[in-house]
Amino acid sequence: MFEYVQVIAPQNKVTVGYVDYSLNDDELLVKVLDLKNLTNKQTYHLSLKEISDVSKEEYQGWKKIEFIHRGLEFVFIWSGFGEYDYFKRDALSQIVDNHL
Repeated sequence: MFEYVQVIAPQNKVTVGYVDYSLNDDELLVKVLDLKNLTNKQTYHLSLKEISDVSKEEYQGWKKIEFIHRGLEFVFIWSGFGEYDYFKRDALSQIVDNHL
């Protein structure tokens, strides 16, 4: 199982990688890790109050949650079992439950 993230900026500039995330107070910390060596590529500090347009769906049999934060589109994709439910239920329950 792995978690994968795409961060899509205006003009379709895309950052991709594995994701490491944590929730602190009203902020989601998202670290995008390089697909080959798991080193940190980019870190995002996302205010939960500024997250909008949350959606969920299946993508080629994998679970997917996406949302917008300050003009960036974040797309999280899970290939396995349980982690999607944790992310939806615990890590982002403050915003996901209000949008889905």
